[in-house]
Amino acid sequence: MGRRKIGIARIEDRRRRQTTFAKRKIGLIKKAAELSILCDAEISLIIFSPGGKLFVYASSSAEETFKRSLKHTGQRQVRLAAASMVASMHTIDLKRVCCARAGSEQRQLL
Repeated sequence: MGRRKIGIARIEDRRRRQTTFAKRKIGLIKKAAELSILCDAEISLIIFSPGGKLFVYASSSAEETFKRSLKHTGQRQVRLAAASMVASMHTIDLKRVCCARAGSEQRQLL
């Protein structure tokens, strides 16, 4: 039996939704790490779980990447989103922040 295509809609069952979130989060972080390695791209990824837990992946410093995006002379919306993210990063209780590095390895920040 192969994989089947699923409809993109909210998963009503809480357990299935949590399982899907965990698996897709890991997959997204792996893809970001691969893109960073293969293309020498600087990538920062912020994910908030449904429970409010913050996960951050960065190929280098997430804060520096967001600050760098503020200096970008391109799209105004990108600069506003990055400014908002940098501001929120400074107000987060760092004991709750999980930082994911290459692959699916995660560690708790103190």
